[in-house]
Amino acid sequence: MRLLLNALLTTMATSRVGRVGIIGGGVGGCSAAKTISNALGSAVEVTVYEIGRGPGGRAATRRTREFPTLHVNHGAPTAQIVTEEGRKAIEAAGGEEVKGGHGTLNSSTGEFQEEEEGGWLFVGEGGVMGNLAASLIEGTGANVKTKYNSMVRGLERAANGDDGSWILRNGAGEILGEADWLVVAGSGVAHPRWTATFGNEPPLVEAAKALGDSQLDSSLKAIASQTASPVIAVFFVLSGSEAQRWLDLPFKVAKIEGNEVLGKVMIQRTGEEGYEVAVVLHSSRAFAETNKGVYGSTSSAKRVGGAKSDKGKEDELNAMMLEALAEIPQIPEVPMTCKYGPVLHRWGNAFVVGEGLSRENSMCRDAKVAFCGDYVETDAPLSSIECALLAGKQTGEAIVKEIKGGA
Repeated sequence: MRLLLNALLTTMATSRVGRVGIIGGGVGGCSAAKTISNALGSAVEVTVYEIGRGPGGRAATRRTREFPTLHVNHGAPTAQIVTEEGRKAIEAAGGEEVKGGHGTLNSSTGEFQEEEEGGWLFVGEGGVMGNLAASLIEGTGANVKTKYNSMVRGLERAANGDDGSWILRNGAGEILGEADWLVVAGSGVAHPRWTATFGNEPPLVEAAKALGDSQLDSSLKAIASQTASPVIAVFFVLSGSEAQRWLDLPFKVAKIEGNEVLGKVMIQRTGEEGYEVAVVLHSSRAFAETNKGVYGSTSSAKRVGGAKSDKGKEDELNAMMLEALAEIPQIPEVPMTCKYGPVLHRWGNAFVVGEGLSRENSMCRDAKVAFCGDYVETDAPLSSIECALLAGKQTGEAIVKEIKGGA
């Protein structure tokens, strides 16, 4: 049996039926890449296309060349896990369990109330959330390639009948790569919100018009019905005695009650020295929805995607969020000059709102398109890192089954 399987995989590699292109290097995309690579080995060629400088998605970690040892988890501060399957998967990704310091902060009194989160809380190895995605694709071998700072702006199916491959293009129309199977990890290229940010029609929506595939059309319709709860993040890094004042506070992650501007404040040790701290603010949903069109001058949407962003408005929102923070009793004063920041970043698709894309609609076999991410139905809550992790695994397993069955 083993000899037959090896022969099958060798034939698949030679015929190149195992090329998989994954759009999005977050936890979901990297989970799919790992699952496919582990099952098929050198018989498959997997390429992950990611707009950012590295893997992570909403579990990304900001770094800076100016201070190489600093890391700031400016998206999800932790991953809440509620299923045993999710716990095993995140432990396999190098996740480290954390306890304590999570709760709510009353913005009027400054009182912090610690609360027990359901399930378990995990961070990436060394407290770096970006390590969750990175560890999934580390050690997968030469068959998994990554293309960072790469934005897929165009998609089309080659005119070779049913066996036509997918062609992925950048904004200049140049070919980024080709794939037999396309995995959409994160709904960006398939969702109408794309147009508001980047101006043209969502690439997969445009490509689907030429295919006339009823299942793909159904999947795109379901994705379009989903909305998102956006978040504006502002973060800065302090050191020395200024950092210690924040470390002396009784919380690590606090949801802010009764504040129209702020929704969450997070405190993280960062750098090689213990007295450095990163403070991350997340806006309320209402504040983010009111202040659209500002993505942050250093964000991937602006830097790689060319999204328009008003620097003057960015400075104004920075100031408004810091002022709201200063009004909370017991919160230390933020100095005029920080070691790093303040920096603004918009998470336009921070939390999915609506029904998850069904398992059935996450696989479009005739079109050779699959979907994974926190917007796809799994046994974990929608819009969670656990959901993305499990969706990547289930979609990867489905593609492996299709490739083996079609070889």
